[in-house]
Amino acid sequence: MSHLRVRNKDFRSATMSFLELVTKTIEAYNVPLTVRQIHYRIAEAGVGHPNTPHGYQKTSRIVTDGRYSGRIDWDRVVDDTRQLHRRNRWDSVEGLLRAALDQYHTDWWIDSKYYIEIWTEKRTLQRMLQPVADEYRIGLVAGAGWGSASAIWEAVKRLKEMQDKKIIIIYLGDLDPSGDDMPRDVHDRLSEFGLDVELNKLLVTETDLDRYHLLRRFDAPKLKNDTRARGFIEKYGELFQVEVEAMDPAEVIRRLREELDKYADKEKFELVQSQELEDVERIEVALEGAGIELPEGE
Repeated sequence: MSHLRVRNKDFRSATMSFLELVTKTIEAYNVPLTVRQIHYRIAEAGVGHPNTPHGYQKTSRIVTDGRYSGRIDWDRVVDDTRQLHRRNRWDSVEGLLRAALDQYHTDWWIDSKYYIEIWTEKRTLQRMLQPVADEYRIGLVAGAGWGSASAIWEAVKRLKEMQDKKIIIIYLGDLDPSGDDMPRDVHDRLSEFGLDVELNKLLVTETDLDRYHLLRRFDAPKLKNDTRARGFIEKYGELFQVEVEAMDPAEVIRRLREELDKYADKEKFELVQSQELEDVERIEVALEGAGIELPEGE
């Protein structure tokens, strides 16, 4: 727990009530949340909090004040748009060997007829989705810019090596003009390079709107200038945006696991995992016999 008080802050009664809502929202999940996810959870709670830029700014301000005043755990709110990248370092050779053993993961899908990746346009979702990708031993691509020729080329180089399998991309993105057209657009771009890829949009879809009673935004700045707006209006009757963050994080993870389970051979995965543990134990025993004592593993 990182309830570090940095500033002394007194809250008015109304602000304190909202801060309590924020705290309850954060504590309802076992994963860290972004400010936008917190905002949507409260806006959907029926407490009169508006899903507007002003409402979001209010959430952001009170979450920030709550963290600085020590009322909100610093580690439970995240912003993955800014990350530190540096070379790995170890205190000793033993530490390096321990890290290598902890990272010993074989390719569960090597004999599968499927090759699967998860794609999302939201870097802010990476922290939430990465554990699921790691659990199933598949790749996660997070970030905007699918229209970029460089992004397409990197995908082409990677997917070309998997053409002997059925290539499936599971996509999680906003429901707005660009997000709705993304599967078709990327499929067409990859097809230009001779790739046959099945690109499935898992979230957010038209069905999800009514199923989860998701909040729509009609004032998102990028909507007005989106060249795909006309086609979106013809399809849905109006111009709006529904962000992935509007969905319950636990439901996003559940839906993703459910989708991956359609392709995963769980029984085989368990056998492979057992073999991995045996391999690691065998190496640990050999190192111990050579007088090398390793730190505790994961």
